[in-house]
Amino acid sequence: MVTFLPIGFYLPIPVTVMVRWFPIISVVVLIILMSTWVGMPKQETTEFIQINVSEIDTNFSSVEFEEEAPPQLPPEPIITFTYNGTTNFYVEGDYRGFGSSLELKKLEVVNGTNLCLDIDFNNLCDLEYYIPAEDVSNYGQINLIGTPTHYGEKIRSDLVTEYMSQISISNISDFSAASSIWSWLRTYFHYAEDQVNFGIGDYWSWPNETLALRRGDCEDWTTTFLSILDNARPSAKCYGLLAGVPTGHVFAMCNFDHQFYIFDQGFRKSKDGSAAYLIRDYAGVWGIENITVYSAFDATSTVRFKSNQEFADWMETT
Repeated sequence: MVTFLPIGFYLPIPVTVMVRWFPIISVVVLIILMSTWVGMPKQETTEFIQINVSEIDTNFSSVEFEEEAPPQLPPEPIITFTYNGTTNFYVEGDYRGFGSSLELKKLEVVNGTNLCLDIDFNNLCDLEYYIPAEDVSNYGQINLIGTPTHYGEKIRSDLVTEYMSQISISNISDFSAASSIWSWLRTYFHYAEDQVNFGIGDYWSWPNETLALRRGDCEDWTTTFLSILDNARPSAKCYGLLAGVPTGHVFAMCNFDHQFYIFDQGFRKSKDGSAAYLIRDYAGVWGIENITVYSAFDATSTVRFKSNQEFADWMETT
């Protein structure tokens, strides 16, 4: 009798055949079971190493090791000075050329410097211009036509006569008269750059122009102040000073009975002691240690100085 056992797919297999071929059948069944297990989905582990592979740059080697090109700098700023005639140009005493215009690199004058024009070709400075930093930064061209050959020529007492009745001037002393004028200008006059008033980088206006506009910059205020004072007190010893504060600035300084006073658009100042001491004290208002006075002027003349000590000695003996 042949006995059949239900194995696999229920194929009828005789027992005798099964016994003889059992080892082989066992191996085959084991292989089938293992292959079935391998194909089953497996639970992923939470521990893994992530490797990111970025796209390879084919130019990597040439880009990585190529020497960097130097940065391209913009063209160096140039400031141009123009004059309505021909002249010899000097900068800080050095001859820089002949003609009606001069170009300088702005970096040459960024901290302020002196420009001198020898108009009469006599090796003397006929027109001096202090180049302030604000001109350098704001304007590419400065027209020197409005700059006076002698700064004091803009002090004109006759051009302010019609305004004198508007000012209540004390006649007690030169100081009280100067203080009255300073107080009046504080309310009447307002600061404005020449570029706003006249459309050019620098222009020393006449005092009647300044008073008609009711505005101007530091030199306009100073020459107007001195014009009014000269009208009211012709004997007063007051001068306009051109100085570096630290850029170009013009203000008035007076010697009243050997007491020195500074009159500026924003304030007035006095200090016991020498003129040099007052200048150093005035520098503190600007947050600097000292200022350099280049020249002093009144209605008749301009005096230039090589040092602050030379200026102080002159101021104390006038």
